[in-house]
Amino acid sequence: MILLLIGVVSAGGMALVAVAAWWLEPGQRVTRRLQLGLAGPPEVLSLAPARGQGAALAIDERKLAIVRGPGDPGLVYDLDELVGAELIFDGAVAARASRGECRRPLDQVSPDVSRVTLRFVFDDPHDPDFEFELYTPSDAGRRDDPGPDAAVQVARRWFARLEAVLRRARE
Repeated sequence: MILLLIGVVSAGGMALVAVAAWWLEPGQRVTRRLQLGLAGPPEVLSLAPARGQGAALAIDERKLAIVRGPGDPGLVYDLDELVGAELIFDGAVAARASRGECRRPLDQVSPDVSRVTLRFVFDDPHDPDFEFELYTPSDAGRRDDPGPDAAVQVARRWFARLEAVLRRARE
C-alpha cells in the first residue's frame, strides 16, 4: 500500500514537473505573450525562441503583435500604425514596402543566406521599428533549427502579407 502511494505521488510530481517545463518553455512563453494582445488566433505566427522573439499577425483584427526579447511583455500595433517592412538577407535589404512610397520587390535570393531578418517600421516615436531575426548563424545545429532556406520561405510569406496590408492602406 505504501509503495502504491509512493508511486502515485511520484507520478503526480513528474506530471507537475512536465507541465511546468512545458509552460516555461521559451517558445510557449513567447506564444502566450503574443496572443495576449490578440482576441483570436493569428493568421501568421513566427517565433525565435532562442532569442525570445516573436511576431503574430491577425489580419481580421487588423493587429500585429511583437515580442522583442526575453522578459519583454510584448507590444500590439494596429495595422494602421505599420509604416513599412523590409526583408533583410545577410545585412542587405532585399525587399522593401512602405506606405506612400514605391516598393522594392524581392528580385532574387542568394542560395547561401546565413542571416534572415524581417524589419517592421511603425508610426510610434517610442518604438519605431523592430528587427525580427528569423535565422542567424548561431541557430545552426539547434534542435529546433529549421535552416536558412525555411527561414527565407517564412520571411517571404510574412513580407507578402505585410506588403498587401500596406498596399491596401494606400487605396
